[in-house]
Amino acid sequence: MPIHKHDCNHCTFIKTAAEVDYYICLNSDGTDGSLIKRYSDEPSDNTSYNLHHLLIDYRQQETIA
Repeated sequence: MPIHKHDCNHCTFIKTAAEVDYYICLNSDGTDGSLIKRYSDEPSDNTSYNLHHLLIDYRQQETIA
C-alpha cells in the first residue's frame, strides 16, 4: 500500500521503498508513459521519468555490458 497521497486515476501503484512510492502512468493508448516517484503528500513533491527514455537508456547499457 502507498504511504503518500496520489490522486491520479491513470497511475498504477507499484511499490514503496525507502519511504518513496513508485507508480507507472501510461498514456491513453498505452504506448508511452512515466515512472513517478512520490516523496510526500505534497502535489509537487515527486519526480517523473519518461518510460521511453528509461527503456532506451537501459537497452543501451545492456549492449555495452
